[in-house]
Amino acid sequence: MISEKNLEFLGLTVSSNDLVVVLVTAILLAAMWFVSLRLHDSSKRTASLFGAAVISTVGMTFVPYSELWVGLIVTALLVALLQVGADHEDAVGVES
Repeated sequence: MISEKNLEFLGLTVSSNDLVVVLVTAILLAAMWFVSLRLHDSSKRTASLFGAAVISTVGMTFVPYSELWVGLIVTALLVALLQVGADHEDAVGVES
């Protein structure tokens, strides 16, 4: 088991485990857009959805139960991307 430490930042306390979850998720979301999705869908809508998800994820660092909030943000991102994908005529699985 990883030992947990509480860190102080600008008068706010955050657990080291929460910080790891939030930062790793934010880095993975940014990398997923930059390395893969940007090459297939470079629209401003998709970039803004990922940007909002990364910023929201980092913002959850100081909220209790940040892991749950990060999960909700990633789920909301998935739903939003599926909606954006359904709007494209050339999307996979969309019949004309």
